[in-house]
Amino acid sequence: PAQEAQPLPAPAAAHVESAVKAWAAAWQSQDMQRYLDAYSERFEPANGASLAQWKSARRARIVGKNSIEISLHNLQVSVAGDRATASFSQNYQAGSLNSTTRKSLSMRNEHGSWRIVRESTDG
Repeated sequence: PAQEAQPLPAPAAAHVESAVKAWAAAWQSQDMQRYLDAYSERFEPANGASLAQWKSARRARIVGKNSIEISLHNLQVSVAGDRATASFSQNYQAGSLNSTTRKSLSMRNEHGSWRIVRESTDG
């Protein structure tokens, strides 16, 4: 019998890019399960909080907003083995708050899924 053609795996950068877009979409739709799943259990919150404290604070800031709009621009991805960095300009709108920041996500491939281990923001 003829072998069915297997799709070639997409380059790692494409997987990282879709992980970043899925993270932003989950945040925008306030899907906390999918949003928090985008983060590694090894995630280190920038403010020194524990992962549990950080998750609880994120829930409080995201759930119940009338609407959140997130758009990413100039997404650039670099991959080295099981690690990747995604840098982009993020526009965030919720209520009267409208901000644009440069963001960088340090990601790690964990069991086939790219997860965020660190995030940093410039202005």
